[in-house]
Amino acid sequence: MMKRLLVAEDDLDIARLVQFQLQFSGYEVTLAPDGSEALKIARKEPPDLILVDWMMPIMDGLQTVKALKADPALRHIPVILMTARAQGHDIQAGMNAGAVAYLVKPFPLEQLISTIREVLA
Repeated sequence: MMKRLLVAEDDLDIARLVQFQLQFSGYEVTLAPDGSEALKIARKEPPDLILVDWMMPIMDGLQTVKALKADPALRHIPVILMTARAQGHDIQAGMNAGAVAYLVKPFPLEQLISTIREVLA
């Protein structure tokens, strides 16, 4: 069965590029423009994995990860943070919030796919 992924990314060009690559790799992909919308979508139809950009309007990625992990119905869903924030304290904050992986932008799309495969294995 095809795995369903949710991508929360406010940059439409990046979101579409990630969506295209993930669909090409055999995943079903839903896009959300911010963390608040991602939460609504996840509650309505929980995905197998969520990719979250850190710097988004309305609800940033860190707030989104914390909200997902605080929700008993969603906390089991693995979350990967994708961000340009590469400082050690940012990575630690993301992992402490509950992310299972942290990808620093720009990253090769192959790294994204391999990380997703590892997390879903």
